Amino acid sequence: MYFVPEMIITRAQVASLTAGLWDEAEQLMQSLAVDVGKATISFGGSVGVARGMMLLRQGRTTAALASLLESCDGLAHSDPQQLLGYCSAMAAYAAAKSGRLDTARELVRQYSEDTGMFIVVAHERAFIAAAREYLDGDGAGIAELFSLADDLHARGQFTAELNALALLLEFEPSQARRRILAIATQVEGRWAAGWPPLPRRLSKEALQCW
Repeated sequence: MYFVPEMIITRAQVASLTAGLWDEAEQLMQSLAVDVGKATISFGGSVGVARGMMLLRQGRTTAALASLLESCDGLAHSDPQQLLGYCSAMAAYAAAKSGRLDTARELVRQYSEDTGMFIVVAHERAFIAAAREYLDGDGAGIAELFSLADDLHARGQFTAELNALALLLEFEPSQARRRILAIATQVEGRWAAGWPPLPRRLSKEALQCW
């Protein structure tokens, strides 16, 4: 199966990215390019998805959007790892957050949830909820993020819960902050370790990088 090496490396990428290990994730992307080759990458598109997530975590929303939109185009043609939904959700969020509302609305309209790895789908649901909240501002996306965080907490999926709470921080900073500080110590990696020193007063405008 031509995509098996990419599938294995992609799972390692997910682990590195959710832990905030940017250097390791970048090395995995490079190893995929070297060991697997461009032909297989064009089928899976996982490199662009991983890079888009990394850029979002670094607060580089515009660059993330460019990477994710390119990957969405490729994944629309071939998506053996079922990453299109995740890619579309992150792209919709990035577009909405950066003010490209027409692009965001179109991505939300086209969005369809994938059935891949649970941790990926959980992240996907959080990003699309945040995108909808940026677009509509009616509180429905916030409620969805709280519900998702509660469900993930009950399942013991603390890494995915932390992602949902990090997105909630952009809309409900006081409530999200309390929960982040309670859960971050149960998640491994540099990204989670960076949350406990979070300042006590945060505003939506101050949140440039999560």
